[in-house]
Amino acid sequence: MRILVVGAGLAGMTCAYELARQGHDVCVLERLASVASGASFAPEGLMSAAWVAARPHPELQAWSHWLSHPRWMWLQRQAQRKWAADSALLQLAQLGSARAAELQAAMKLEFEERHGMLLIWRDERTWLQDKALVQNLEQQGWAAPLLSPEACRALQPGLGEALPLHGGVLLPQERTGNTRQFVQGLRQAALQLGVRLMLRTEVTAIKPGLEPAVEVTTPEGAQTLRTDAVVVCAGQDSPTLLQSLGLHAPWLPLASTTLTVPLRQLEAHPELGPQGTVVDMLSRTVVTRLGQRIRVGGGNAPTPEASARTLQATLDTLFPGAQQPGSLQAWSTQRPTLPGGRPWIGNSGLPGVWLNTGHTEHGWLQTLGAASVLADLLAQRPSTIELQSFSPAAWSQPH
Repeated sequence: MRILVVGAGLAGMTCAYELARQGHDVCVLERLASVASGASFAPEGLMSAAWVAARPHPELQAWSHWLSHPRWMWLQRQAQRKWAADSALLQLAQLGSARAAELQAAMKLEFEERHGMLLIWRDERTWLQDKALVQNLEQQGWAAPLLSPEACRALQPGLGEALPLHGGVLLPQERTGNTRQFVQGLRQAALQLGVRLMLRTEVTAIKPGLEPAVEVTTPEGAQTLRTDAVVVCAGQDSPTLLQSLGLHAPWLPLASTTLTVPLRQLEAHPELGPQGTVVDMLSRTVVTRLGQRIRVGGGNAPTPEASARTLQATLDTLFPGAQQPGSLQAWSTQRPTLPGGRPWIGNSGLPGVWLNTGHTEHGWLQTLGAASVLADLLAQRPSTIELQSFSPAAWSQPH
């Protein structure tokens, strides 16, 4: 089967690899000059099914800045439907976690990663507010006893001495990694399976049908590509492409900002900085160690500039003196997101057009799970997870 995949980020390259592994003839179309140059370039990189299980109401957190949006009340009603959508997201993440382990073992993928995630609460009030989160973890099978401040500091000796701590929860099996390196490794594996990459190729139109057509603009000019199926994994370009096909949804841009800074190296203080990943539950900021660098992301500031200032202040508070003065990489992106963080996965309802888009900033494992699900669906094998929550029909708006 000939398949065109639109987008060469994490979603696109995982799809391309899984489909090529099933024997399909796959070509990936990417408007930028390299893989993982968009939303997969420098995210926080959480590979955590526990974080999916923990969030009691992700839709409220994701849409908190849009209370004045005219669709807000409609979105709330949709998010409260009895779909067990959080359970579906968790199934997707758990499938992705298993697939990630298989990929690493099979392809010897090498990328910067850290095992273990420590959630810390600075005060009792924040801890009490998050009790539902911890209860969700325990109900889903994660042991989440509250650690003492002393135990937290033993696990993360770089935490500031003046930092007040109420306690923490350790999730030793959760991981954080360098998403861009992971995608680059997948690119090499996909090329070895015969996947073709068309970079600097902008998709201008998709024509559904028994033999779908994709109109593109390349450095050499305009072309029309014929195929058997199109998979849309285009990140922030997806809403525009899908709306042109009549697939409308309540997309809103979810902003994401990270800072990546060099780790200060002091022989007398080897404990500087995080030893793994620390999530500050007061600011919802993720601080993780990537090789000899630190990546900080999260928070909910209204602009990238404000986010960068908040992230820098949080790093200085949690791990004072850990940043090497000098170079700093600030990175921001926007992801089109649906309420509850539920992506669109599967058949679009239009002949020949398939979807794998709308993943949030914590969607690494969900993306891997979605690629595996899509490969099964295109091979006409039944899905191993419930897919109703991820269908475009689930978000069809009344006129």
